[in-house]
Amino acid sequence: MLIMKKNEFIIILLCSMIMICFPSMSQSKIDIVKLNGPGDDYFGKPYKADSLVVTGECIENDLFGRMSSHSGDSEILLNVKYLDASQIVILNENFPEGINVIDNYAFRHCRELEHIILPATTNRLGHHLFEDCPKLHTVVLPDSLVEIEQMALADCPTLRNIIINTSNKSFSTLNKSLFDKNKTRLYFVSPTSSGEYVLLSSVSTIEYGAFYKCDKIDRVKSSNVLKNIEDFSFYGCSSLSHIELAKTLNKIGDFAFFKCRSLKEITLPKALNKFGKFAFSGCDGMEIVNVESGYFDNNFLFAGCYNLKSFVATEVNAHFCSKDGVLFDKSVKTLLAYPNAKGSDYKVPDSVDKIGVCAFYDCKKLKKISLPAQITAIERASFSNCKQLENIRIYAVNPPSVQKSSFAMVDKRKCVLSVPNNSVESYKKHPIWGAFANIIGF
Repeated sequence: MLIMKKNEFIIILLCSMIMICFPSMSQSKIDIVKLNGPGDDYFGKPYKADSLVVTGECIENDLFGRMSSHSGDSEILLNVKYLDASQIVILNENFPEGINVIDNYAFRHCRELEHIILPATTNRLGHHLFEDCPKLHTVVLPDSLVEIEQMALADCPTLRNIIINTSNKSFSTLNKSLFDKNKTRLYFVSPTSSGEYVLLSSVSTIEYGAFYKCDKIDRVKSSNVLKNIEDFSFYGCSSLSHIELAKTLNKIGDFAFFKCRSLKEITLPKALNKFGKFAFSGCDGMEIVNVESGYFDNNFLFAGCYNLKSFVATEVNAHFCSKDGVLFDKSVKTLLAYPNAKGSDYKVPDSVDKIGVCAFYDCKKLKKISLPAQITAIERASFSNCKQLENIRIYAVNPPSVQKSSFAMVDKRKCVLSVPNNSVESYKKHPIWGAFANIIGF
């Protein structure tokens, strides 16, 4: 008598069901029926189908998804990344409790998907829901939807139709864009949008990734009430050459303008009080930064802006000043930011006692730096990634406080550290300064 293991039986059963359900790999419609046994990613190639209509009972361990219950909510975690279908329609008449949540990455890599209708009972969409769906052009959202997580609709370069009934109490659409009901929050802008984009006068927040890779938009006109630009908002908007930030703006999030390569000039408005890390990183066309704000946190803010020539703080700025394109605090005691394209040799003013965080970060042209006798502190990542730096001259008798990251990626075997004659030994014995192989006196 042949004894068959449980797993082998399940696989054979699945194969049998597939032969029944998929007699032709080019059929135009697939009805998902009740299947027993696990079904995640059994197949290494796409199902050849024009459309998928989910109408059967979805149970735990279904072929395309599994339904679980937690906190009284039903959840479907779809796994259709191998599906080669141009249209997906999910009907929930046969789902006992309805589908309330479409979870994170549910339709990721559905590269043939063009159109999808989501279940009428769905109230939350997970993040990165349609990541890498290059042909998706239409998404029909249900009336029941109340929550959309970050970048749920991002990375769909042809997505242009977001359809939602006016009876939905949480969201609204206009001009290929998705907003909250009152149009104060902008969640999504179609990557097919081009030319100038004019923010509605009511918009106060641009949400996480709203303009993600909208690479055909070249200008953005701000609203007069804009307060927040969240993380990744304009990420990869490579054609964006002009944006006038509202005077009311308080926050610019992490990577907000990352790789906006056509931006040449930006003005940081007076009301700004929060910068995210790498906010303008990779804007390699940036040449001028005007500083009107009373707050400046250089957390890799302009990393990779290799054509940046000047920081300009107006005389009326009560907190900052600029000298020869370099940004300082008003008293010129802290050097805050040095523009990448300024030059290869720089002498820090005698009044400066501190080099701020990331002040010279990734300045690829910098070869020589002279630090004054008053210098007492060099903060984290100040000269990190300055790979061409070959000479540091310090007039301070006592070694300034320094972080391990202050000179990260500087070649300490070749870079010469010049210090006062009587201080050579104290620099050599210092746990961080002592890492420089060539410490000489003058």
